Amino acid sequence: MPGQYTARLTANGRSYTANFVVKMDPRVKTSAEGRRKQFDLEMQLASAVTRSSEAVLQARSVREQLKKTAGNSSDALNGSIKRLDDEISAVLDGPKDSAGSASPAPALGRANSNLIALHKQVENADVEPTSAQSEAFTKTAGELATTLKRWQELKNTDLAALNGQLKASGLPEVRLDLRTEAPESGANEE
Repeated sequence: MPGQYTARLTANGRSYTANFVVKMDPRVKTSAEGRRKQFDLEMQLASAVTRSSEAVLQARSVREQLKKTAGNSSDALNGSIKRLDDEISAVLDGPKDSAGSASPAPALGRANSNLIALHKQVENADVEPTSAQSEAFTKTAGELATTLKRWQELKNTDLAALNGQLKASGLPEVRLDLRTEAPESGANEE
């Protein structure tokens, strides 16, 4: 956004500051209010992409760890692992029974991909966002909130319970901070 700014650099215990001015490209004819709306939507999209990408990466990592653990565990524990993997799959990709319906159930992976695509579209031009872009964000943000809530519930209950079972069996617990070996496309492309 055009305006006056101050930059601060700290290195080797010393701080340096410099003032500078950002001017609008004179070829851009969008009003200041239109640019402000674009900036606000871009910031909301960036935040939503960050949150959704982090959740997608966590969920994929958990699924990868579950697959590795399933090969080393008892039949009873494998049943718990399969149930949790199915639940995570439903959060990531939507329930299996909603594929092909006119309005599929919210899915974390789809929300993440839609937010990334919308962010690229909004930042691509110095114009006020269209009503369709604003409506798409509102709809997708609602779907994201629903799926993030479900993901949080899975982490707090189902995953915690499974980790208790794994620990009791002498197996390593599933960790949320591990990353998948090869991330799938779509997650955190920004």
